[in-house]
Amino acid sequence: MSTTPPIPQEMWDKTPPNVRSAILAVMQALEGQTAALEARHGQGSSNSSKPPSSDPLHVKRRPP
Repeated sequence: MSTTPPIPQEMWDKTPPNVRSAILAVMQALEGQTAALEARHGQGSSNSSKPPSSDPLHVKRRPP
């Protein structure tokens, strides 16, 4: 998780500690979701357990 404040430092310094914790928790959740989506990006039947019928129409499969 990033330790850099998501807002300018002078505003972060004035932010109450409980609000800071909430902001950082939301950021951590979003970073986790982003990592999960990036891991799934580009998967198709050749590199996952998905059936070939779920591949987009423009994807050409290699012959066996």
